[in-house]
Amino acid sequence: MATASGADRYRMVVGTQSPAGAGTVTPDLSQGCVWPIQMPAGNVTIANPLNAMAGDHLTLVITQDGVGARTITWGSAYKKNVTLSVTAAARDTITFRYDGTNWNQVSSTLLLT
Repeated sequence: MATASGADRYRMVVGTQSPAGAGTVTPDLSQGCVWPIQMPAGNVTIANPLNAMAGDHLTLVITQDGVGARTITWGSAYKKNVTLSVTAAARDTITFRYDGTNWNQVSSTLLLT
């Protein structure tokens, strides 16, 4: 698949990612830069993104399930200082910027549903 460029890179991924418990989500920037993730009945891994270019932004919209307290294991390129909300159905939005090597957290917001 060809890598998106220009404005196409700054779109939301169609559909919410719903990995299996103990599953992995690998954001692919050729598909978009906003990735909604519904936490399953278990914890997940968010792997280092694919098809990134220096200067790209990645926004993860992470929603806890009806139980809450799910955790994420982050890929090695994520440089962050974030603790996910543990409340059932809580939604966290975390934005990263890629410097060509690492994904550096630039913001995070808690939005209750």
